[in-house]
Amino acid sequence: RNQGLLQTAGARAVGTGSTSELLLIDPDSGEILANLGPVRVGATQIGMDDLAWNPVNHKLYGLDVGRFGDSRRLYTIDPATARATPLGNTYSFRSVGLAAGPDGFLYIFGQASGGSEIGGLVNRLSVSDSDGVQISDTAVSAYTGSVESVEYRPGRHSLLFAGSGQIFDLDIATLGVAPYATPNVELMYDEPLAGMDFRPVVGSTPTTLFGRLVDESGLALSGVEVETLGGATTSGPDGTFSLDGLVVRTAKVRVVARAFTFTTLSAALEPVADGVTDFGDLTAAPATACAIGDLAYTGCKTGPAAEPFPLFVDDGGFLPIGDGITPDPQGHFCATLRRGVPYLLYRGDLDCNGAPAYCVASIAANAPGVVAICTDSSPVCEDLGTVDLYCNPL
Repeated sequence: RNQGLLQTAGARAVGTGSTSELLLIDPDSGEILANLGPVRVGATQIGMDDLAWNPVNHKLYGLDVGRFGDSRRLYTIDPATARATPLGNTYSFRSVGLAAGPDGFLYIFGQASGGSEIGGLVNRLSVSDSDGVQISDTAVSAYTGSVESVEYRPGRHSLLFAGSGQIFDLDIATLGVAPYATPNVELMYDEPLAGMDFRPVVGSTPTTLFGRLVDESGLALSGVEVETLGGATTSGPDGTFSLDGLVVRTAKVRVVARAFTFTTLSAALEPVADGVTDFGDLTAAPATACAIGDLAYTGCKTGPAAEPFPLFVDDGGFLPIGDGITPDPQGHFCATLRRGVPYLLYRGDLDCNGAPAYCVASIAANAPGVVAICTDSSPVCEDLGTVDLYCNPL
C-alpha cells in the first residue's frame, strides 16, 4: 500500500491504499491517536498517494492515486473529518510525490505519463499555488526514475525525494539532482520507501537505554538486534542490552528488537536525563517447542534422509539459525524450534544419481500446548509425521 505521511499539530496524518483512511499518529510513539475514517468526496471514497501540510495557510493537501489511469488531482482534506475537496488541474504521473514549501506553493514531482525522452520516461516538476492553480511545469532531465515520496528540505530551496531505493536532492532553481542518502531501513519484499517527513528537534537529553529481551516463557534472548533513533546494539547472553550515552532528541524514546521473523516495538518512554531509561523485560519471540518427525527424500532422490540438515529461518532471506537437524539412520529427528516461526531445511551439496542436487523442506511447530525441548529427559513433542525433502538437480 502506498503511504503519505504528514506531521501536523504534534500528530501525523496517513493516507493508505487505493482508498484511504486518515489517521492521527503520535510522532514520538507511533501510537494511533485517532482514525478519522475514509478520505472521501461526498459519499465517494478515494485514495491518497501523498499528503502535505501547507505551513502558510495551515491546510492539509493530498494527491490522489489516479483513479482514472494516471490522471491525478489535488485536494484539500479536512483533518477533522477526512472530507476532501478537489482543486485545480489534473496531473499525469506514473509515480509521484507532493510537498508544500514555506512559500505556500505546492510542489509535485514525479515520473510523467505519456511523454518520453532519449533514455526513458521524462520526469517533471509541477508547481501550483495554494488554490491548486498550476504556475509552472518543467521537465527534469537529470533524473528519469520512479518517485515515491517528496518533501521540501527545510532551510534550502530544494526537494528531497525517494526513488530507486535512494534519496535524492532536487534543486528547485536549477533542476539539478544529486544523491543525498541511502535509507537504512528494512522493507518487506524489497518494496520502495513509501513516505518520509522532517520533524523538529524538541530536545537533547543524554541517557542510557537499558532493557532485557525474553521469549514468551521468560528465557533470555541473546544476540538479538536492538535499534533506536541514533544507536544500535545486540542483546548479551543474559538478554540484556544497553545503549550508553545516547542523546535523545525527541520527547519520548522507544527501541525496536528484531528476533527471527518478529519485530517488537517497546513502549515510548520519557528519557531519564543523565540516568538510565529502563524498558524492563521485552517479550521479543515466542517460546521454544520441540517437534519430531521422519525426514524422507522425494523427487530425484528417495528414501530416508539420514544426513544432517542446516536449519534456516524462512524469512525470504534464508537466515541460518541454530545447529540444524541430525536425523538417525531411519530419518527420525527431533528439532527444538520457536513456536509459529517458519523454518527451512536446505542443502545444496547432495547427489542425485551422480548429479549434484539440492533438497529443501519447510517445518514449523505450531501446537500451543507443546513447551518441551529435545534435550528434556522425556519430551512430549509435536509430531510432524513424514517431512518430505523435495530434491531437484542443480
